[in-house]
Order: sequence, then structure tokens, then C-alpha cells
Amino acid sequence: MKREKTEYGYIDYRKKRQFLMTFLMVLIGIAIYFLGRALNKGESSNVFTVAAILMVLPGAKYFVNFIVFFPYSTPQRAQHEELKALLGNRGSLYSDLVITSPEKVMNLDFLWIEEGCVLGVLGKDGQELAYIQQYLSQNVRNWASDCRVKILGSYQELLKELTEQMKRSEKEKTEDLKKAKEYIRSLIV
Repeated sequence: MKREKTEYGYIDYRKKRQFLMTFLMVLIGIAIYFLGRALNKGESSNVFTVAAILMVLPGAKYFVNFIVFFPYSTPQRAQHEELKALLGNRGSLYSDLVITSPEKVMNLDFLWIEEGCVLGVLGKDGQELAYIQQYLSQNVRNWASDCRVKILGSYQELLKELTEQMKRSEKEKTEDLKKAKEYIRSLIV
């Protein structure tokens, strides 16, 4: 089943898809090469050999994407279900985020966006929390100036922060919120 960016299960889906597409490009390249040899009486010097070699380009694209996603995994389903139950229809819950910046590839398990607030939790241990916090804060403010961004180090911290947010009154979504959502989605690989 196809998964879209920000949907639960996206990282695992994307890793499988990129690996299969890499394998498919290799098989197509090999098939083209041997077809060319068969049609040209065993000679390798033909246009089919060139076409087979060119299959490396899309294969490399898929393989690089696989390498980017390889260290990360989809968070636990129980955590996702718990967050959905806690949040209900309030705000937007994103899952399985792999975000790129010029310097780093970052992973967030969950990101919740509501009026004036973006809350996230690190996906993989060992990431620089301060860098991710600063990068997202700076760039989200370019799109939605009133948005507060807070990235947390653990799932338990996220639950605590979300529980506090749920106590506050619900506000109507504005244009800034839509822009913040669009920007976050544009960052995701």
C-alpha cells in the first residue's frame, strides 16, 4: 500500500520501494545488455550496451535515496495510536519525517502542528537536538512568523508537552498555520 509523506509507515515503505526500484533498474540494465548481445551476434559494441550503462543513472538515484532512509525506521504503532487518541482532530500529526538540510539529514518520529505551535520528537538517538531545533525554528519563522517550534528528545517529553497544549483553548487555523504545514512538508524527503 502506498504511503504519502507524513503518514505513519512512510519510512519503512520508502526504504522497501527504493531498494526494489534499485534492484529493478539493475535487472533492466542487465536485460538490455544481453538483449543487445543476442541481437548483434555476441558483440558488446552496440547501442544496447550504451542503454544498459545508462540504466545506472536512475538506479543510482534510487540507491542514494535508499541510503538516506536506511538508518531510520518507522516509530512504534502503539505510540502513533496513543498520540492520535490524545490529539483527536486537533492540529495535524505528522509521522515518519526524514528532513534534509544543507549540512545534515534529520529524523523526527512525530511532529504536531497547531496554531502558533510546532512540537516534534527526535526519531533516532544521537542527533543534535539543538541543531534541529534551531534549523526548524529559523525556517518555519520565515513562513509563519508567529509559530513557536519545540523539538523534544523523548516520546515521554512529547506526551507531557501535548497534554499541556490540550488544556489550552482551541484556536482557529490561520494562513500562517497553512504556510507552516506546507513548509514542513516541503522539507521532507
